[in-house]
Amino acid sequence: MRYPVTFENEGQMMIGVVHRPDEDRNGRRDGRPGVVIYHGFTGTKVEPHRIFVKMAERLAALGIVALRFDFRGSGDSEGNFEDMTFGGEVSDALVALDYMLENEGIDPGRLGVLGLSMGGAVAACVTGRSAKVRTAALWAAVADLNLFRHMAADITAELGDVEYYDRNGNLVGRAFIEGLDGYVPYREVADGKTPVLVVHGDQDPTVPVDHAHKFTAALKQAGNPYRLHIVEGADHTFNSHAWETEVIDVTARWFAETL
Repeated sequence: MRYPVTFENEGQMMIGVVHRPDEDRNGRRDGRPGVVIYHGFTGTKVEPHRIFVKMAERLAALGIVALRFDFRGSGDSEGNFEDMTFGGEVSDALVALDYMLENEGIDPGRLGVLGLSMGGAVAACVTGRSAKVRTAALWAAVADLNLFRHMAADITAELGDVEYYDRNGNLVGRAFIEGLDGYVPYREVADGKTPVLVVHGDQDPTVPVDHAHKFTAALKQAGNPYRLHIVEGADHTFNSHAWETEVIDVTARWFAETL
């Protein structure tokens, strides 16, 4: 079963969808494990080829409640994309954790996070900053936000004093670039002392597979449990049925084991 939900951060409404096991229609509602899912830069709660919908449905079939939602300024949520900052998405992500615990009856000791691309960087930082996270899964995640710093050159060269520039139809604000300081996802995830699954395609042209190895090196150095799964031949968002199936299967097993 699934249903739409809303919750707010800083006076702006975020739109999400909760997926629950079918038996919850007429019975059990409390004490289940839960996973909150974070989309990527310019993405939405659906993501390409509905991979987030399929992942959430698989989790529900395993007895795990899943929440996928749009960050402020993305998808159906309130706000404007040009006002988006990384810190704002971390804040939204933490609010989503609270929503799950307070409104969906999740066992507070069995809450996980999953993030794709920049959403993976958000998930990494949330894992390091919130004691509420018991386990995490990172898909094609950005380990080092320097990946985005080329945008600063674009802003300076193309816009001068203008606050925004056009990136494939999305206006990106100077505030986004300037707000990257203070966040180091590959270091922060290791602060969480929680198990982490790292999934990456070895042919990812957007976030190179080196980011996966940066995450696992930090986790290994910290002595944290982790699992690295490289999808052979896969691109950034696992755009084939075989790659998608592999990623969902691996991630479903991970959450079944660690929640």
